[in-house]
Amino acid sequence: MIIECRSRVLLIAVITAGAVGYGVVSSPSAGAVDASDCAPGEFYDGASCVPCPEGSYQPDAGQAACVSADAGHFVATQGATDQTDCPVGTYQPDLGESACLEADPGHFVSAAAAIAQEACVPGAYQPEPGQAGCIDADPGHFVVAVAAIAQEACSPGAYQPEPGQAGCIDADPGHYVAESGAAAQHGCTAGNYQPASGADHCRYADAGYFVGNSTATDEVACAPGTYQPDRGAVGCNEADPGHYVPVGGSSEQLDCPAGSYQPDAGAAACRPSDPGHFVATDAATQQTSCPPGAYQPGQGATACIPSAAGHYAAGPGAADQTECAHGTFQPGTGAVGCLDAEPGHFSVGPGATFQIACSAGTYQPMAAATGCLAASPGYFVAEPAAIVQTPCAEGFEAQDPGALACTPIVAALDATPEDGGAPTAFLWIVALGFGIVMIGVGVNRQHSQRTWNEGPWRR
Repeated sequence: MIIECRSRVLLIAVITAGAVGYGVVSSPSAGAVDASDCAPGEFYDGASCVPCPEGSYQPDAGQAACVSADAGHFVATQGATDQTDCPVGTYQPDLGESACLEADPGHFVSAAAAIAQEACVPGAYQPEPGQAGCIDADPGHFVVAVAAIAQEACSPGAYQPEPGQAGCIDADPGHYVAESGAAAQHGCTAGNYQPASGADHCRYADAGYFVGNSTATDEVACAPGTYQPDRGAVGCNEADPGHYVPVGGSSEQLDCPAGSYQPDAGAAACRPSDPGHFVATDAATQQTSCPPGAYQPGQGATACIPSAAGHYAAGPGAADQTECAHGTFQPGTGAVGCLDAEPGHFSVGPGATFQIACSAGTYQPMAAATGCLAASPGYFVAEPAAIVQTPCAEGFEAQDPGALACTPIVAALDATPEDGGAPTAFLWIVALGFGIVMIGVGVNRQHSQRTWNEGPWRR
């Protein structure tokens, strides 16, 4: 309807201009004898002067014919003395026409007196008829065809910053275009990336990865010692103390297992506990020294070892246990030191677990002894665990060392008995018998008890 109204208005304007410029249509000249009587705009038809019909004109008087309007021109009224140029936006390819043709949609006529319309070229369009030119495609739009009547919006993933273009530009890698009709692309923000061109969105960095800059074309793996549990991150987290991350691209940190520890942040591995130390729990930030009485020779231990009987660990932080030295002993486990053998006793080492009582016939006045002393001649030791020897009483003797008892001293008999000799001889005989019995008993006891002290420790 709008196009039709415009066409009518245009034609009325053209007709009005012809009437004003070239005179109102006149009636045939009455009583004309020949063509010389005809005025401009008329022709002699052999009988009278007749107005030139529409589509023709006659600028001169006394003419027997009219002139057809040229192509690109028109004559809208009768009796015209001149033709009219087709106005801009119209054209006329034929002769003798009374009106011009409007340029079709998708076409234009840019000059007057045109004999043809022109098609809009790619990059431009024209939705209306009778136009003097085409409309450039807007930024964010394009026209790919000839004689287009409409522009098209760039699809998501493409853009066009310039007007009058026949196509759109794919978004660069690291960029995106989310909407239709975009005049510009957008850079992916930090935490996002896009490796492809023509994208309508960016990708979130995956868990274990990050994107630190804008317009990124790829994500970056978190380095060993760091991790990232979330998507779309701009950086990675350092592993906490007591934790580690052994490989790149990790989404979580790991607890240091028992037997290891890590005091620092951002570690790719845990430290095994040192000898003399242990770590009993997971996620430890430090190791613990073995307490006194315990030791640990290895690395990566979760507990310490109590020192064995006959040994000790003075600690703390002992990497090994120590044997009790000669003259000392330790009957228990987990000890921090050894016990000296008591006076009257001795210890055979190293690594003794108990002390030994000196046997009868021997003694030891000192502590931490490695053996016992045999009773000296003239002395005896009757009981075990003695710390001193006992001298023989007057009239008794112990000729050998290590005596358990003393024996009576026996005097030599006189060959010629004096008066009263009979009773004296009798007494000597009794004493001699008693001594023999005591010596026998003493030798047996000494032999059975002294064998314990025989050895390299006796002194």
